[in-house]
Amino acid sequence: MKKFPIVRGAIALAAVAIFSVSLAGICVAKEQIMPQETRSLITASYLLDGGTATESDKAYTAANANESGIYVENGGVLLLKNCTVDTTGASTDTAEPFNSSMWGVNAAIFANAKGDITCIGGEVTTTGFVAGGLFATCGGSIDMANASIKTTGGFSHGADATYGGTISLTDVTVETANDHASALATDYGGGRLNLKRVTATAAGRWSAGVYSDWNGSVTIIDSKLVSPQAEGGVIAGNGILNITNSSIVGGTNGLMIHNPITPVTDTSYVPTGKAIFTGGSLCSIGGGAILVREAKAAVTVQHGTVITSGTRTIVEAKSSDKTASDVTFMANDNVLKGAFISDANSSIEIKLMNGSALDGAIKVAALSIDATSTWTVAEDSVLTVLDDKDGISGTTITNIVGNGHNVYYAKDLSANSALGGLTYSLVNGGQLIPR
Repeated sequence: MKKFPIVRGAIALAAVAIFSVSLAGICVAKEQIMPQETRSLITASYLLDGGTATESDKAYTAANANESGIYVENGGVLLLKNCTVDTTGASTDTAEPFNSSMWGVNAAIFANAKGDITCIGGEVTTTGFVAGGLFATCGGSIDMANASIKTTGGFSHGADATYGGTISLTDVTVETANDHASALATDYGGGRLNLKRVTATAAGRWSAGVYSDWNGSVTIIDSKLVSPQAEGGVIAGNGILNITNSSIVGGTNGLMIHNPITPVTDTSYVPTGKAIFTGGSLCSIGGGAILVREAKAAVTVQHGTVITSGTRTIVEAKSSDKTASDVTFMANDNVLKGAFISDANSSIEIKLMNGSALDGAIKVAALSIDATSTWTVAEDSVLTVLDDKDGISGTTITNIVGNGHNVYYAKDLSANSALGGLTYSLVNGGQLIPR
């Protein structure tokens, strides 16, 4: 099939991004234009520049460097039915994969500048370096159903959205085999992924099941994402993961939330990574369930999310010398077993509500617990603040089960003024003790 080099004038080449970020030199909410030198690299086996087309039962191959199988731009609308796309070419990026990772050069199926691609059935395979399966950027969108994606090269995500691109997958299998190749990702400037009944495996090192980068938003429903050698999920900066009735499994951690730009010099803006789990499960094989590293994080687990970890840790908050972690964790109608651990510079605030139950230790965190919830203390624990106005009767606490273990609180903090510096008895032995 004929190859189409895509090189045009500067006006036609403009690719306007509708999302971006701003911290330490990265732009925020500012239009982006794909660099001319990047655009000139793009070639494709099939190109649609505007207009509408349908292709059925066809096979597309691409073997040259920087060559896509399918490329749609400038508002073009393409429907692919039961087509296969197989690329073997590598990106010419040799260091930081700027042209390919940021802009999509060398991706098998590539939607740019509000191009719209729908794939029903079919297969996508790539073997080259930085050869993503699907890539949407600058308002481009890709919808895929009842299909499969497989990449074997380094830095080759199964599906990646940047700068306001959107990718929606339904009943799709995704496999990546190499390092730095998360199965599903949003990257530079913010993109969106909508995943339903997706099965994804990222086999390589430093390859998450799903990665939500700056301003990225990922919705996951009825899916299973696995990364045996890395995290099941990663949130960088203010990325968002919204996960419903899905299984997330990581070999190192179930979920990591981190700030990729440290130390934070502009403390007026510290991004918050957000994760919401509704039902389903989060599992780490070798590490903690949730690791927050040098970042702010807001995590909600609700309605029966099962959390397990190799270290029996639910949340660990870590800091560097200059950047602390700040975590808010809310359990709503959820049962938890494991520990919360914070280092000396970081903080965790735990909220148990609407019939939630925690069985585990708390090593330096604030706890708010309502009358319907309980904490069973697994070993001696330390609280910064305790808010338990409905569980305290006289000098007895009715919704904390000590089982012989003591819990210590900071009596000099104003937030503990209601405790009056007193010692309280816990259910089944143990005490809440001021210090």
